[in-house]
Amino acid sequence: MTNQKLKLSLALLAFTQLWADGIWATDLSIPDTYTLTNPYTGPLTVTDSGVTSGNSYGAAIENYGSTTTIENSGYVSSNNSNNSDFSIVNEGTINTLTNNGTINGNANGDGFGLGLGIFNVGTINTLTNNGTITGNANGDGFGIYNDTYSAINTLTNNGTITGNANGDGFGLGIYNFGTINTLTNNGTITGNANGAGYGYGYGIVNEGTINTLTNNGTINGNANGDGYGFGFGIANEGTINTLTNNGTITGNANGAGYGYGIYNEGYSTINTLTNNGTITVNGDGYGINNDGTITYLNNAQGGNGATPATTALTYSGNLPSNYNIIIDSATHYGQLSTDWTTTSATSFGIYAGSNVTNRLYSAVLSHVAGSYPDNTSSYISSTTGTYDNMAWALALEYNSAGVWDLAFTGVSLMHTQASLTQSAQTLRGVYDLQNVSINNNLNNDCNLFDVHGICTSVTGTQNYLSGGVNNDTTSGTLTVAYRVNDHVRIGAYLDQNLNTSNVTGVHLNNGSPAFGAFAVWNANADGLGTQLRVSAGYADKDLTVTRSAVQTSEAGSGTTSLNSYGASIVGSYAMAMPGDFIFSPYAGIRYTRVSADGYTEQANVNVTDPLTYSALTQNATTALVGTKWTRHIADNAVAYASIGLEQDLSNNGGTYSASSANIAGLTPITFNPNINHTRPTASIGSYYNLGNTQRIVANLVWSEEAFTTANATSLMITYTAGF
Repeated sequence: MTNQKLKLSLALLAFTQLWADGIWATDLSIPDTYTLTNPYTGPLTVTDSGVTSGNSYGAAIENYGSTTTIENSGYVSSNNSNNSDFSIVNEGTINTLTNNGTINGNANGDGFGLGLGIFNVGTINTLTNNGTITGNANGDGFGIYNDTYSAINTLTNNGTITGNANGDGFGLGIYNFGTINTLTNNGTITGNANGAGYGYGYGIVNEGTINTLTNNGTINGNANGDGYGFGFGIANEGTINTLTNNGTITGNANGAGYGYGIYNEGYSTINTLTNNGTITVNGDGYGINNDGTITYLNNAQGGNGATPATTALTYSGNLPSNYNIIIDSATHYGQLSTDWTTTSATSFGIYAGSNVTNRLYSAVLSHVAGSYPDNTSSYISSTTGTYDNMAWALALEYNSAGVWDLAFTGVSLMHTQASLTQSAQTLRGVYDLQNVSINNNLNNDCNLFDVHGICTSVTGTQNYLSGGVNNDTTSGTLTVAYRVNDHVRIGAYLDQNLNTSNVTGVHLNNGSPAFGAFAVWNANADGLGTQLRVSAGYADKDLTVTRSAVQTSEAGSGTTSLNSYGASIVGSYAMAMPGDFIFSPYAGIRYTRVSADGYTEQANVNVTDPLTYSALTQNATTALVGTKWTRHIADNAVAYASIGLEQDLSNNGGTYSASSANIAGLTPITFNPNINHTRPTASIGSYYNLGNTQRIVANLVWSEEAFTTANATSLMITYTAGF
């Protein structure tokens, strides 16, 4: 009967009675390899009269098989008015136990009873609670009890686990005597001691081993009576290797007793405790009481210098061997307030990944005795150190209650790297604009000639780059061409930047003009048929880059030369088409290179660690294909349009790299990590002839650029005259 669904039918279970709205099992034992599913909305219940020989726990479900799967989406309960009542008992192996409903163990008799929701004396590989698990008793009530030598590999709580001691006793949400490999709480785990006298309400008690305990929800230990009770969120009397709190752990002592968020008993060990959430106590007590050993305590609980009395993690007992403050921001960072009575020392440090955005953090430690102004303490093994390339130092406040501040000096590696990332993003726009400018210049031409075979033109160009970094430039271009014969013309140009809209952190000097030359061969004097065009250009401008002072970095600034050059060869074939159209397919190849020389930032009173930059070069070899359509729209007017595609044959995006003698570990930044290798282009334009030797041209060009988010638009107005 291996791997069958046991539907609790009369044919399979001799002691089962079927209710109309659910199931009532007088004794349910699982002896072999079954999957037990309770999909009903009604109860699966064992009462006193249901306990028979072979079931000694008053259990609704008892497993002593080897490969059992149990899934509950209804209500599983055992109610025993005698001493012990356990809802689910495992003495064998349960591969998967999933609760989507309710599991109750109730020992509500007049005597000192023991009520357990789940009692494990075997092995459970995966236990997942999405519903409610409760143990209720007038004596001790445990939600889940993992016995000595027993094991739960993975326990995940997404619902509610509660242990209620309604008399004088222990109310424990989870009680571990064996081994739990991974315990993750995303819901609520609560232990309630509700008796009028003494009582112990613990959310989790560990007397065995828990390898990894992660709390993303709420863990509460409540001593709710008026008597002398104890409310502990977590009580460790064994070993917890890694405890991470991302939620809330609270100990509530509502009577005359004590409360601890976490209690670590003498001779017990927590190897690493990381608190990203809140560990608190209501009533007398502390967030953490450590009578044993905590090797590492990493703490983010706190606020700022004005709030330690209400925000700090309160602590009593032995200090952790190592205490690391977690710094999230200038106004939220770890604070630890002790009880003055500790006799041990801790090694203070900064938690890896802390974001040090300020130079001074006040009241990081309170009630820790020391010497002023020496800033030494027998309770802190070292009051100085380094973190993120910066030096830190603890300083005892004068005439204070053992209050220590934390100060940083130097330059942050992490924030310097962040400033480089911002500069790289800004420079991408500059490099794209230079590529747009040189590509436009490689298409410069002048083909209106008179008797002397000379053509001149003046062009005003507005280039606008959008996506990523928004930049624009305005330039003026002078082009001169000479007609060698009816088939060949040669020319040259000068292109002077008139204005550059520089973004923050980058200044591109208008500098000297770009220049270049071109040559065109036509098979026919009228321009039809084959045409071959070659061109080349060069530009050199001064580029000043100023880094943003990101948090604890510096606003270093330096100037270098930005060189741009390119060359292209394009062939086309113009054909007269019906409707007075000229159709010209084209193909070609282009090489471009934009390169900034290496440079070093200038040192000054505000820049103590200037960076030295390597040369930053971006080059590409690109194939060009497309078509152009031209048509007379009036006697003296011609309109044209083109579409094309650019495909990189090779593209080296370059690496933005900086170094400093005093800032070790700066990482080179890939300048274009996602190169757009295939890019569409389009243009539309028109020209109007003012007689035979003058012309006005308007041209609009759009293209995608190599940086994936960028595209460029160029508007050009040209006046041409032939001589």
